[in-house]
Amino acid sequence: IVLPGSDAEHTEYADEYTAVKATIIGDLNQGDQLQLEVAGKGNLDLDTVLTIIKLDRVNADKGLASYYDVYDNVGAQAYTNTTITVNLDAERTPHANFTLAGDEITVNDTGVYEIDFTTSADVIANVRTQSEGFLEIDTGGGFVKLDGSSCYMYHRTTVDGEGSCARSVILQMTDGDKIRLRLRGLDTGAKRTLVDASGLTIKQLASD
Repeated sequence: IVLPGSDAEHTEYADEYTAVKATIIGDLNQGDQLQLEVAGKGNLDLDTVLTIIKLDRVNADKGLASYYDVYDNVGAQAYTNTTITVNLDAERTPHANFTLAGDEITVNDTGVYEIDFTTSADVIANVRTQSEGFLEIDTGGGFVKLDGSSCYMYHRTTVDGEGSCARSVILQMTDGDKIRLRLRGLDTGAKRTLVDASGLTIKQLASD
């Protein structure tokens, strides 16, 4: 079966080189098998990597305090040159240190966190268009864009306009801080989010 929230999309044209990434956190049992699958159109020259880290071992050896995984299992959020909050509603790996409400994640323990996110969208109208994905943080004074968290997508046409972008950040967060995942259209082209292809993971690297 396809693992929900693990999709990553990209459109290439005329000898382009690109990379996409999806990060997820979930439970595996002894005997479970994973397969990395790539589906595409046209001639593709691929170099793929699958990395698996056992977090229980990291927790014992390096002090990882907690981890969390949430993704969008609905998709179909339409936007043009506006900014939307990406739907986050499916918690794959919940943890008491994180609370999800209204597509916003509240951190319940002060510490240092690594956040990995992916945003994915497709073009609705048959035009070339672009999107920016980024994080916003609220430390008590309202949400503001997190500097250095932007990634970008290019959507070519309705036939091959799917795109994904991903970023990783490490930052200090305080009990009560909130984060949310945002998506902004860079022009008036009509776009929409893709189901099971946007989400984020959080790893608490140290607890104060």
